[in-house]
Amino acid sequence: MNVPILLLALAAAAPPVPLGPMTPATPMTEVHRQDIGCVALLGLVADLQRRGAPYAADYPDVRETGKRWAGIVGQRVMDESGQPRELVAMAIQQSVTDWQAEMARTADARWLASRIEQCQQRMAADLAADQPLPKPETAQ
Repeated sequence: MNVPILLLALAAAAPPVPLGPMTPATPMTEVHRQDIGCVALLGLVADLQRRGAPYAADYPDVRETGKRWAGIVGQRVMDESGQPRELVAMAIQQSVTDWQAEMARTADARWLASRIEQCQQRMAADLAADQPLPKPETAQ
């Protein structure tokens, strides 16, 4: 797995700008952990797609969209939890390791395909929400 790509996407997110006194970090929420798990799983799929694994072609190409989404999720987790970039990157790396172990253990391809689909839906919703609004048309 080419984890540095995930970490590069996370690093590409703009650093938070302090707007006042720093608030203490809070634990990551369940939603944060689910998003991080999906970033990790789709990162593994993207890596397989990059390497040309035949079964990875069964899924929509997530190489570019996954990288963009990793940056969005990483920034959101940092903003909402106050956790530093390094800790969020470590959480993603741990999730990659967990997914690799789970993939080695399970023989249930349908369960894995279902989980990938759920993650793709999460990603699609976040990416759609992150699109800039269209410019209003002006009357001439």
